Amino acid sequence: MKKKKKQTENFAITDLIGYCHAVRVGVSEECEEDFGDLNQFITIPQIINIVKKSAVAINEEGIVIINAEIHEYIWEEVAQRMMNCAISKLCAADTLECAWDDEIGEFVFWKKDHVKNEPKKK
Repeated sequence: MKKKKKQTENFAITDLIGYCHAVRVGVSEECEEDFGDLNQFITIPQIINIVKKSAVAINEEGIVIINAEIHEYIWEEVAQRMMNCAISKLCAADTLECAWDDEIGEFVFWKKDHVKNEPKKK
C-alpha cells in the first residue's frame, strides 16, 4: 500500500519585506540573544533571496508562494545564518577559539582564556 503524500496548504506572501522582517525578528527573539543591529547578522535582501529560492512558486505579479514546510525551512535557515555569524564575530573578536575535530567530523568551539586587549597577567 502506497503512503499518500501529505498535502500542505500554500500561502501567498503579499508583503515580502514585512514577512522577512517578521522572520528575522522572530528568530532573534526565539534565540533569546540580544543581536543588536540585526543587519549585522542577516539582511532583509539576504532573507528575500532565501525565500525566493525555496518558494513553491512566484506568480505573475511577483507574489511568492510558500507552504508550512517551506516557512519552517526559511526560519531554520535564517536562524542558522544568524548563529553562524554570531559565532564568527566571537572568533574574530578573539573571544572564542575553534578547530576541526576529525573524530566527530565537525568544528568545536571553546572560550579563550584571555580576551583581546585585556592585559596579560604576569
